[in-house]
Amino acid sequence: MPAPLFSASRLDGGTLSLESLRGQVVLLNFWAPACPPCRIEMPEIQKIHLRHAGQGLRVIGITEMDPPPDQLRAAIAKTGVSYTIHLDPGARIGSLYALEAHPTSVVIDARGIMRYTNVGYLKGEEREIERAVIEALGMAGRRRARKGSPAAAEGRP
Repeated sequence: MPAPLFSASRLDGGTLSLESLRGQVVLLNFWAPACPPCRIEMPEIQKIHLRHAGQGLRVIGITEMDPPPDQLRAAIAKTGVSYTIHLDPGARIGSLYALEAHPTSVVIDARGIMRYTNVGYLKGEEREIERAVIEALGMAGRRRARKGSPAAAEGRP
């Protein structure tokens, strides 16, 4: 299923459009500072970010439930995440993705197709999320390799 397109304001200023990330694997992580499982999961998402950013992964944190800015910044500082955090006032983006719970993580492949969704968080589920990221990165790598192959240059698969 194609990932719903959106634009979101970054916490640190500027905006991001999901469409601008086409060609990269994206891990969306919907979270809220008032959500204990979210705060437990975020350092695990950060580890995935650090391990795979150099391979083309973009991790995007999307803040839900309209927290006050001071609460938001404190939660980010406490979890130590370095991936970008975006705002979702009124849960507009969350409704596009039909969120059922926080946190929710969605892996989107380089073509913009949702490949995996993890609803909620229990310790250990980060391994499943990372497996989905690795698989999506592998798919993107195989496509790039085919495009550069002699057969691809001749118009063959």
